[in-house]
Amino acid sequence: MSLKFDLTVAAIAERAGRFLCVQERAARRVVLNQPAGHLENGESLIEAVIRETREELRARGGELRSPLVLLCIEDYLRGIRYPLDLLNHAAAG
Repeated sequence: MSLKFDLTVAAIAERAGRFLCVQERAARRVVLNQPAGHLENGESLIEAVIRETREELRARGGELRSPLVLLCIEDYLRGIRYPLDLLNHAAAG
């Protein structure tokens, strides 16, 4: 008989004294939680935390000001960067 663990990961993301929280329903109440979820097969703990945080952003896509918000976050996480002097050309043209 093998044991199967149900491991939960959670992210604590802080910047300038502010923390990332997600809004969810629990026991008929709207509550705040940190991005969290279960570890999937083959994932490291860090990979699971990153995936769970991205899933919350995607799940709330309808609340984003524009689809570009999520696209910019995903580009950043993929390492896509553009030089700031590119903006000088865009503003001048």
